[in-house]
Amino acid sequence: MDRDQRHYRGGLSNVLRAVHHQPAVRSGDCFTGATPATAAGETSSVPPDDASIQSHIDATLTADPTLSKLDVSALVENGKVTIVGSVRSVELKQRVEKVIRTIKGVTNVDNQLVVNEATP
Repeated sequence: MDRDQRHYRGGLSNVLRAVHHQPAVRSGDCFTGATPATAAGETSSVPPDDASIQSHIDATLTADPTLSKLDVSALVENGKVTIVGSVRSVELKQRVEKVIRTIKGVTNVDNQLVVNEATP
């Protein structure tokens, strides 16, 4: 097995990482992202890190009864989120993107979801 075959063997997340040539946080990774402590009444100007963004995305998608059933994964890299997977309609594709855009720290969304509409 050559280097490229080993690199792609782990599935879609590894393929995306190979394309971007940088480490990334995968959907499903568990992190307990700590945020910097601030004095009472102050807000932190430090943007959330990728692990915190990923955790928030996962929690948000899981909490929604419709979105939690979808075959969707998100990859976060420097605040940019790439969404991959398949959905049943254009409306669901747009809904997933809209929900992810509302998450603090997300700077850009690359929606690569594929629409597989049911045939009658």
